[in-house]
Amino acid sequence: MKKLLLTGMIAMATLASFAQRTIDWETLSINSPDSMRSTATNTPINLTFTMKNNGPDAVNSGDSVLFQFGITNTNPQIYYPGPGASQFRIQIIGKTYASGDTMQITIPGLSVNLVAPTSINANLRVISFVRGGNITNEVAPAINNNTITKTVVWYNQYGNGVGLGELFKNVNVKVYPNPAKDVLNIETNYGKEVVINIYDITGKKVESIRNNEQITKINVAEFNKGFYMYEIKTTSNDLIKSGKFSVAH
Repeated sequence: MKKLLLTGMIAMATLASFAQRTIDWETLSINSPDSMRSTATNTPINLTFTMKNNGPDAVNSGDSVLFQFGITNTNPQIYYPGPGASQFRIQIIGKTYASGDTMQITIPGLSVNLVAPTSINANLRVISFVRGGNITNEVAPAINNNTITKTVVWYNQYGNGVGLGELFKNVNVKVYPNPAKDVLNIETNYGKEVVINIYDITGKKVESIRNNEQITKINVAEFNKGFYMYEIKTTSNDLIKSGKFSVAH
């Protein structure tokens, strides 16, 4: 009798271990970034997102979460882990998440090798799924909440507001003579007061001038020979134009 009881208990435990689990996995929110800002060479992103188990059964330690981060309105589109839309990162789950529990993933130090030349609204997207040996894969309508989107401002390296590239596209700039020896002229049809900053090849600011005239004259007689960068900004620090010139004595 004891042998039969023990055999029955083992059989029940075996059946329980292979019982199918129903999971309704939701990608709940993209917590960060709230905005992104390019450097001269790339765009760093501190990505954090939250997921939730809405299903009746638990997600167990040893199950896997598959997720993908994307920026969908760029050309080309951006995917992490990449390089394409079919690529997902797999992370082993280290504890049990009961029905109603949330899970958060943070990926610090993520960056993309694209910069925003003018600030834009970026459409972010995160997709996530849970997989396990006895989890029934989600189908519609449960799978409809596996994707979350968020729109943030992707600033260029100067922090310009969105659309300012279009606003300043008709501003013409003339820089002459180039190369310059004594005086450099920067002529613009912007029609309002501007701030002109000059940087040497190391990025050090060597001159800053405010002017509301059409032509700004800059004395470069004491500048070292070589290449320089100029940037023309509004008085509220929005970039109008930038470029380079050289000094030859």
